[in-house]
Amino acid sequence: MINTTMLYSTTSFIHQILVEYSVSQIVSAAAMLGILWYFYANDGPLLAKARDIQGLGVLVLLPLGVKLIFLYLIICYVCAIYYTTSSSQTVGKGHGISTKIPGTSDARPIKRRNSPLLHQTTIQLPVEGWSIGVEFSLNSPHVKFLNYEFDFAKGLDKSLAKSNRSGEVLVEFTVDSPAIVWPTDVHLKSQDKPEGWDARLKIIHKEHRAISVYEFALTYACIRLSLKEIPPQLRKGGAGGQAWLIDAPNFTDFQNFIREALAPKRSIEDIPIGFFHTVAGRRQFNNYISNVDLAQADIPIIVPSLKAISFGSNSQYGGVFDGPFHGRSRKIPVATLVYISLNAVSIFAEEYRAILVACPELRTLIIHRPGESYGIPQLDNPTGLVISRLQYLHLIDCRVDVRNFLLAPVVYFPAITELVFLCSNNQTIQANELGIEWTGLRSLQISNILGEDFIQSCKMNLPVDSTLETI
Repeated sequence: MINTTMLYSTTSFIHQILVEYSVSQIVSAAAMLGILWYFYANDGPLLAKARDIQGLGVLVLLPLGVKLIFLYLIICYVCAIYYTTSSSQTVGKGHGISTKIPGTSDARPIKRRNSPLLHQTTIQLPVEGWSIGVEFSLNSPHVKFLNYEFDFAKGLDKSLAKSNRSGEVLVEFTVDSPAIVWPTDVHLKSQDKPEGWDARLKIIHKEHRAISVYEFALTYACIRLSLKEIPPQLRKGGAGGQAWLIDAPNFTDFQNFIREALAPKRSIEDIPIGFFHTVAGRRQFNNYISNVDLAQADIPIIVPSLKAISFGSNSQYGGVFDGPFHGRSRKIPVATLVYISLNAVSIFAEEYRAILVACPELRTLIIHRPGESYGIPQLDNPTGLVISRLQYLHLIDCRVDVRNFLLAPVVYFPAITELVFLCSNNQTIQANELGIEWTGLRSLQISNILGEDFIQSCKMNLPVDSTLETI
């Protein structure tokens, strides 16, 4: 009897709805309820999709009039506020969709309702000042590297800042070979000359009469994520025993960061045709790396290592320009430098020796018009004998006494193979006082103004297979 009564009541209610409302109104109302339920139910979609779903609801409600649309929007915003608050509290308490870590018996359930993102962090690269963002997620790829991070104003020169920059900045990318083989160990490749690097980035800054050039060798270093950086959910064993996927940055990602960070006036690319096609299938480029234990995964990262700097002046008045260590806010990571060129810039002999001490990897040093300075030295004067592994030393257009640059009791170059010593006036230093190892010298250029005795003494000390040129 009761079932018959309920059936009759339900049939009457449906009949009344069909009589009083049109089919379009009924469909619209049902669609509205479906959208609200889909969006705000226990496991509804992310709040990031709210705008799309709300817009769809407005379109569905158009036949019902403005009042119902307005009421619908109010309900959406009220539910959104409640949903956001309840979700954040729920996640904080550890409730929701659980993910059990394989191989563990007491793993606590992890609830992710409002976002699949687990964690974002920044890791330091094995070069000074450089870092990169990392995103950990339950979605594939599970580890994704974001943008590079480097402050060129603080790390190199404050005049490189985009906000108050004067002059212009040019950027050059160079890759020597399409079949480039990147090193995959943690040791960065070190070459004596910039032209020997497989890939490099050159930043040229022209400011008034000064020209500054910074050259980075682009190499690969394999890094590992530490356990403290990896969320517990991803540390070992992928879901269902499958490996976690890692998306490492490629060459294009690095190029895009440089263009965005420096906003150069012009970007020049010397990249062989077919470079990206040749290396695209390799493990280092555009390919996911899979590993069950993220802490044991070797991840290849493009590492820019500063290898060469050049400061010069295009002065038309013949004088030296304000040097790199006078009145400028530069914090150059000099430990990796292998090449330095100073063209008509102010540098003291004390600063020259300090550079030799601070740059243990330095192999080439070229100074035009050394010793011409003003003001006071900005670098501390090293105490005792300075020993350097320089191989190429050029002191060109010397107009002052350079005893503090070459005198044996002050400096010693046991590995020197090429010495250029050109003067505009006579020097008090003698050939036997030069702080070089004559047996390893292969090329010597000196000025005629040094005198016949100086030249003959050099000929006597030089090995038989060496060359001597007088200018």
